[in-house]
Amino acid sequence: MKLKLLEADEEFTITEEERIVRKELKEIVKYMRQKGMIPVHEKTDYSILSLRKALQISNISNLSKIVPSGAFRISYHAKTNKYILGAWIRLCRIKENNNDIKTKFEKKYTKNLINEIKNIMCENNPHIQKELIKVMGKHGIDFSIVKNFQGAPVQGYISLKDNGIYHMVLTLRGSFADIFCFSLFHEIGHIVNGDIEKTTKFIDYCNDTDKEEAANLFAAPICFLTKCNALYCYRQVTKRKIY
Repeated sequence: MKLKLLEADEEFTITEEERIVRKELKEIVKYMRQKGMIPVHEKTDYSILSLRKALQISNISNLSKIVPSGAFRISYHAKTNKYILGAWIRLCRIKENNNDIKTKFEKKYTKNLINEIKNIMCENNPHIQKELIKVMGKHGIDFSIVKNFQGAPVQGYISLKDNGIYHMVLTLRGSFADIFCFSLFHEIGHIVNGDIEKTTKFIDYCNDTDKEEAANLFAAPICFLTKCNALYCYRQVTKRKIY
């Protein structure tokens, strides 16, 4: 009874701007309901309260004000919706908090990391996403795949957490296996090259040609060597839809 009274009180705090934003978050809401993150069959106002709670934000219109910390690879050929992008960032942060990794990344073990990833791609393993998460975690990278949404044309994201662990997110925006494969090694290249720092505040790498080229040069030969297995890897990740 007290909970219902509290929800009724909260309902009076909902702004008209939030109701407008809620309409733009239809795909986000659908995804979160499918994942059990928010209840289904809620009235609009109650779904706004559920979004606040699940995304850990006091007002969903503030999603547009979320300042990304880290390095993003954004496709500038697609339109960006600031509310959807903000919600996507919050989903990334929630995934980040769910993984407990103690080991920090050490550059001297990069070759080991690459070989372990290549071995995963060479095996006909139906649990390839879980294996990637496990291997990356062993090397100090909190890795996850987050669903892409229209309005948040993000290909990849990296940040360095306060505890010294890297958080890497990939989306499955590309319809080709080699895009996923290349993005994975490209982002690792940024870590190896020391491009990510704790003080980083939204780096537009599309305008930093030196860092982009260096990461491309790191990824290209690796992708060439694993090209025959990239399609299988991609199909297993997309088929399972664990993200």
